[in-house]
Amino acid sequence: MSLALAALGYGIDVLTHPTGIAHVLLVRLILANAVVGVFNLLPGLPLDGGRLLRAGLWKLTGRGSYSTVLAAWAGRALAVALVAAVLIWRSSVFSSR
Repeated sequence: MSLALAALGYGIDVLTHPTGIAHVLLVRLILANAVVGVFNLLPGLPLDGGRLLRAGLWKLTGRGSYSTVLAAWAGRALAVALVAAVLIWRSSVFSSR
């Protein structure tokens, strides 16, 4: 839904070419929904990408509970990777000042 709202906002932007505060708000709507939509597709439970991963693993292994456990561990690994990425980014930004 978030990606659909981002696409709808982009379509409105292209068709109407708003100016001023309307344009700023529309661009913020597009960016916020695009970021949320892409984040939601990351492969880790409980995100929708994790549900897709679980379904794919279930298809490959034929074991539903095993697939859920693997997708949950992928979600944990994704969480650790995102925290590490933020910490690395913050340290590089603040060390360059």
